[in-house]
Amino acid sequence: MRSPGLVLTLFAFLVAAITNGLVSAHANGIALSSPSDVVGQQQSQSAAPVDHPLLPPILAGRGDELLASPMLRDPEFMAEVGRWVHFWESERTEWFPGYLARMTWFEGMVDTTLAAHGLPWSLRYLPVIESGYSTSAVSSAKAVGLWQLMPATAEDLGVEVTRFVDDRRDPFEFDRVPVRGAFTFEGLARATGAKLEEIARLNPEYVRGVTPDRRRVDVRVPVGLGQSVRDYYASGARGKR
Repeated sequence: MRSPGLVLTLFAFLVAAITNGLVSAHANGIALSSPSDVVGQQQSQSAAPVDHPLLPPILAGRGDELLASPMLRDPEFMAEVGRWVHFWESERTEWFPGYLARMTWFEGMVDTTLAAHGLPWSLRYLPVIESGYSTSAVSSAKAVGLWQLMPATAEDLGVEVTRFVDDRRDPFEFDRVPVRGAFTFEGLARATGAKLEEIARLNPEYVRGVTPDRRRVDVRVPVGLGQSVRDYYASGARGKR
């Protein structure tokens, strides 16, 4: 079971890292700035050791570039981490449990993706900062989804963003079933026996609760229930969609 204190500190570290420019997001992934870009080469070389390590010994040495950064020996930077820890322990303490609960829905997929691309494992906490691990999060700048992609970035990545479909909201991998024409979430719930809320959670990109008319698209249903949708179609129940 993850330590809430460790999670909070990692979260605060990433917030402080982004605030201070150590981490920057790009269309092709995450880039790490050198310590000299942030506080100056001389300061980073003469920084004092960290009095309280960010990670307990059991997690040390896991090859995470962020957590191995010389910035963790910079007193000014670590003071900023402390301020963010205090912020999330006080002013926003009621939000944090919900963020961690939503994180459990996605962390396996996120961890696998980070490992496949050789990225630091601590970036699993970046969506906590960006969106609170909410697929429906929308910023004032119109960034959307777990990773808060802007429309132009989504287009560069081949992510569909239209009036009816916004794949920035779609982080799930479950049974995929092709359907043609307007098919409501209520119809999918009837076809599978799943709860309407679960169907909506699995298909967040269909922002109006219905698939686009006159198009063949994939819908997502809980694992093992894809055949139920096919049988529903085959039974002539299309009029109840």
